[in-house]
Amino acid sequence: MILFTAGKSITGSGAGMAIHLLKSAKNAFVDAVGTGGSGDSEFDSWDVGIQDDASNAIVEEFGTRHDTTAGIVMNSVTGSNINDFNSDNNPIGVVLNNANNNLVGCFDANSNTNTGVKLVNSNGNKIECFSAGSNTVYGIWLQASSSNQIDCSNTDSNGNTGVYVGCHDSGATGTACSGIGPSNNNRIYDHSAESNTNAGIAIDLGDSGTIVSDVSATSNSGPDDMFDENANCDSNVWFGNRFNHKSQSCIQ
Repeated sequence: MILFTAGKSITGSGAGMAIHLLKSAKNAFVDAVGTGGSGDSEFDSWDVGIQDDASNAIVEEFGTRHDTTAGIVMNSVTGSNINDFNSDNNPIGVVLNNANNNLVGCFDANSNTNTGVKLVNSNGNKIECFSAGSNTVYGIWLQASSSNQIDCSNTDSNGNTGVYVGCHDSGATGTACSGIGPSNNNRIYDHSAESNTNAGIAIDLGDSGTIVSDVSATSNSGPDDMFDENANCDSNVWFGNRFNHKSQSCIQ
């Protein structure tokens, strides 16, 4: 399936989806770039702007705002590439749900009323070259999601934490969540997490094996710019970072 929207926008009324790639639409290609000097397509005011249920899809060059649930949902897909977009002023900018080995890049997910990017039970994804700032709670939230890569990006000026690895909806608590698995072996690097209300980067109890490196987090308002709830950081590795305050000496 090939779809060119030629910069045409589709506005909803708070329900449904502007574009829904069904599971059967594997290898779909959707390009919403404008032509003849027009802007890219906007898919605003739906329940979900774009939902990808089709693996190996490519979707690019669009905006989606003021949606009821989320701007973009990647649902149980593998090998999809969503890039060059804005997903702002939604509850959540981008949701990956049971989505593995995908690429999401070159985008903004700002000023959402909950979180910029949320991964749930999603592994092996690359989230890169983006801004997820000024969201009410988190810039990025990794919940029960492992072996993901976050790089070349910023999560500045969020209402709680820039990057949160854990299961709680209001920041690190040092407790596990019943029925929710850990987030292990993630890679967070070449990143800015400044001016968040709580921490720049926080890893909660039971989440281990994550590497945090080359991250700047010097101006957050909480007690610590970088926070690890695990004793002696467990197998998390923090090195080459810039911060003013840290929760443990194992954070470097």
